[in-house]
Amino acid sequence: MSVACLVLGGIHAHVWLRRREAIVTRANLAFAVLALSVALMGVLELQMFRAASVEEFKRLLFWYHFPVWSGFAAVVAFTHFYLDAGRLWLGLTGIGLRTVALIVGALTGGAMNYQRIEALGTVDLLGDPVVMVVEASPSPVLLLSQSALLLLALFLADATRQLWRRGDRVRALTISGGLLLYVGVNSALAIASYWGFLRLPLIGIVFFVPMVFVMAAYLGIDLLRGAELKQDLQESERRLSLAADAADAGLWSLDAVSGRFWATPRAYAIFDIPVRPDVAVDDLLAVIHPHDRRRVERVLQSAREEDGVSNLDVPHPRPVGRHPLGVVPRQLLRRA
Repeated sequence: MSVACLVLGGIHAHVWLRRREAIVTRANLAFAVLALSVALMGVLELQMFRAASVEEFKRLLFWYHFPVWSGFAAVVAFTHFYLDAGRLWLGLTGIGLRTVALIVGALTGGAMNYQRIEALGTVDLLGDPVVMVVEASPSPVLLLSQSALLLLALFLADATRQLWRRGDRVRALTISGGLLLYVGVNSALAIASYWGFLRLPLIGIVFFVPMVFVMAAYLGIDLLRGAELKQDLQESERRLSLAADAADAGLWSLDAVSGRFWATPRAYAIFDIPVRPDVAVDDLLAVIHPHDRRRVERVLQSAREEDGVSNLDVPHPRPVGRHPLGVVPRQLLRRA
């Protein structure tokens, strides 16, 4: 399960690295952090199954809380960026409480769950004996981490309610509702174990892996749709370029967020700009006479802020009379 989470997390970490300037890929980053956190949880749980002493178990349990914290934060971030649901202040408050609990636990010798562990025992799990706590005293710090879990549950419940009211009931049930279910079940079993009502081995990864797979499936479908849309857009641009060339016109567009400049070959020739992938708005402005450049900058700035169409004529870069810079369709410029 840890290896599967590592693979999925690595894929979406790569997606974010390739397109980290795009806001939509923040959901990929959040998922990557969650998947890698769950993978590390599984590795530490496996080590705790084989702990040879109380001290070794306590040391592993202390480090275990760090991927739990990062996974906690990643769930909040994924819900916010991917689902655009849930009251963010609830999630952030939960992260804050979990952070305080982690710091207090570190300052008190790692006693975040147990103030004292008296004895360890074994139980059969899938045919093998695994180590678990059989006698211990719960730590007061546990109340902080439990309060954080309660806030996380409220955040996910609110996200589920918002998605349901929007009509997005499939994602409400499979993602936010599923996260709420798995967080609730895992938290209930952990609390019962820490307070001595149940004696169970620590197997948190089992509850989170199904949700990791569900979230990966949704992100994967989005990636496939994005690839199909990109292919369709390239085909549309090719047809548009053919039509523009037939009319001896140059077409161009500018992304106001990333600053990326796209143009047909004829437009590159008109502006006398080399055809290369890293052309920016500064390259466009550089070929315009300084006396006209400020007017062009004002039109571009206006296009970023309002919808509509502006017309602007400026002298041609080459001394062949006047040539229209063209129509600036504001709706083609993404607002910053």
